[in-house]
Formats: sequence, C-alpha cells, structure tokens
Amino acid sequence: MGMAACDNKKDVEYDELGIYPIISGAAIVYADQTVDSFTIVSVSSWKATVDGQGASLDPLKSSMTQSGTKVEAHTMPIYFTPNTSNSLRNSLLKVANNKHTVARSYVQTYWLNIVEPAVAFSGSTRKDYIPGGSSYQGAYFLKETAKDSTSAQLVFTIYDKKATLSTDADWITPKEQHFESGMHTVKLNFEANNTGKERTAVYKLSTLNGISNDIIIRQKGN
Repeated sequence: MGMAACDNKKDVEYDELGIYPIISGAAIVYADQTVDSFTIVSVSSWKATVDGQGASLDPLKSSMTQSGTKVEAHTMPIYFTPNTSNSLRNSLLKVANNKHTVARSYVQTYWLNIVEPAVAFSGSTRKDYIPGGSSYQGAYFLKETAKDSTSAQLVFTIYDKKATLSTDADWITPKEQHFESGMHTVKLNFEANNTGKERTAVYKLSTLNGISNDIIIRQKGN
C-alpha cells in the first residue's frame, strides 16, 4: 500500500509498505508443506515477525535497512513444521517500518493437498477457512464410482521429498506407488462391480515427514 502526506511547510512525503502477492483471506499451506514465500515491498527499513503455531522466519532475512528514497522488493521464505495434529494451525505474519504495519494470516491444514477427491468434513459444510475455527474437524476424502465404472483417478500435490500411496484391497490397482514432490495424477483400475454389493478400497497416502491421509474409493453394487 502507498501513503502520501504533506503540509504547508514540508514537501510531499511518500511511504509504501506491502506484502505480495496480495491475497484474499488467509494464505493456506498444507500439512506436509514446510516452506512458503512472500515479497515485501517497502520504501523504508522494515522488520518482519511471525507469531503462531509451527511458523518461523529466517533471522538473517527478517529485516532490511533501506535508504527511504526508492521502492525495493525483497522475497523471503516463511517456514512451517509438518502439521501432525488433527486441527488447523494459525499464524500471523507482520511487517513493520517506522510508520506502518501490514499483516498476513496463514492457516496450515492437517491434511495433504489432495484435489481429487476434494476434502470434506464430517462436522461442517462450510467451504471457507477461518483462522481459529473449530468447524474443520474430521477431514476425509471419498470418491464414489458407479457399478459399471472401470477406472477413476486421484490428483494430489506432495510438498515433502517423498510419499507413498498404497492399499490392501484386492479388487483395485495399483497396489502401491511412490512419489517425489510435485503434482501427481494416479489412474485407478478395476472391474465392473457385478457382486450386487457395494465395495470399498482404502488408499493411504503417506509422506516422509509423517503426514498420512486415507482416501476411500467406494464402488456401488447396484
């Protein structure tokens, strides 16, 4: 944001301070995500701090001395420990110069970044993330398929170095796959369900840093 002020005895004074990119609401990071980045744009010297659960800044990069005569942009990391709890973690980043303070909220989920199927909550129908909210307990992932279906897909992003997807269900493949960080699409293969009964397979997606989510595949029987 930019601010300007003047009076009859002084020249125009301009100051700018902001956290970029500009986002609406809280910034979301995922359970296995240990680093994110942001850019501080400022005219004058500034200092950044963070308060909250599992979040920290590099002390060597959390402040900057500037001349006060031109706008400068500095990109820096914010670090998170893996969220192995069963609840959201909230933190608040603040950046201050000698006149102004700006802030950004972060919410770290306790689930992995699984896009398909989308996350749902056993105790809530709300779709927004509210820092400190208690409506996001019981996160789960469920994909339902018709009895005549023979394939489905999972889509997810891994932030940790390695992850494993596995199931012990005997009617679906693959049984196990290994992944490195990045976005992945996994095709699931199975036969049409002619048993007349609904059947379920549970895939476990686990990261090296201790995060694990179950993904339920449910195929109808009629």
